Amino acid sequence: GLGIYLCDPSGSCTYANKTLAKMFSTDQESMLGYGWIAPIIDKKTAYDNWIFAVKNKTPYRDTYYISSNNESGKSQIYTEAEPSYDDVTGSIIGYVGICKFVDKV
Repeated sequence: GLGIYLCDPSGSCTYANKTLAKMFSTDQESMLGYGWIAPIIDKKTAYDNWIFAVKNKTPYRDTYYISSNNESGKSQIYTEAEPSYDDVTGSIIGYVGICKFVDKV
């Protein structure tokens, strides 16, 4: 499945679908804000990469490992997000993103 998420202009997650929450071994509500970072093994790098894209108003692409609560080992996740623009002002109104499994280690 494909994980889908929405973020506000500051980069805070406002929506995560059930598939994304399952990938991250959590519930949808726990993904909100910056809760999505919790299962990522290298939290600092993932956060820094995301904030860099948001501050520079650029598309986001990243690959990281998440730990699993239900299984031993870790999973590699690929994610990307694109800014969404207001048609009138041209300002960023948020981000639309996807995540997918790359590999289980």
